[in-house]
Amino acid sequence: MKTITTLAAILAAASAISVTTAKAADRLDLNTVKCGEWIESGKENIGATMAWLDGYYQDESAPPIIDFDKMQADAAKLGKFCRENKDLGLGTAAEKLLGGKK
Repeated sequence: MKTITTLAAILAAASAISVTTAKAADRLDLNTVKCGEWIESGKENIGATMAWLDGYYQDESAPPIIDFDKMQADAAKLGKFCRENKDLGLGTAAEKLLGGKK
């Protein structure tokens, strides 16, 4: 049985896929999108991506709680890092900054 956290991550991912990136793509591949593209992709895309990342890096047994303050802090931290490392892959940046929480 899927947890609510996992379901939330799946829904957020589906939402993120439907949002366009700076290059007007219909998908956001975290393995290939660069930090610079992500920070220029708009608030909706950044928000959807952060929701997906928050769900992805949650422990499977974590309670089904969305902490918007934490998500906003993580977005600020990732945004600052990505502005300083525009050519780095977003997935690599997220893993470096958020990956230790899984």
